[in-house]
Amino acid sequence: MAHMKYFYIVGTIVFTVVGQLLSKWRMNHYEGLVPEPWKEKIWFLATLLFDPYILGVYVMAFLASMCWFLALSKFTIGYAYPFMGMSFVAISILSTTLLGEPINMTKTLGTLLIVAGIVVVGLGHQ
Repeated sequence: MAHMKYFYIVGTIVFTVVGQLLSKWRMNHYEGLVPEPWKEKIWFLATLLFDPYILGVYVMAFLASMCWFLALSKFTIGYAYPFMGMSFVAISILSTTLLGEPINMTKTLGTLLIVAGIVVVGLGHQ
């Protein structure tokens, strides 16, 4: 049961990734519809509060926060926080596969470096 505490970190990552992908997917719906004048832009952002998909984004952020609080109750922040880099890795992969966003060699190399960094930090806390 000692390893169950890692599910708090995994939960944080999963809810963060789902929320970010949902954000981008939904904002693709509004592409070209965001007004330029600040007054209209603020009104546009206020109307997003009533979009059911955007409400889902807020729920994901809330759940990620709750998992993060639990993770911090079990780990030092210096150990737990580098794992948040896995959200970047997951978003890089899933935004390409689910949203059709481009990927290139530089992005791939950067993603691999993040994974290597997480491994190094993890090994340093054993």
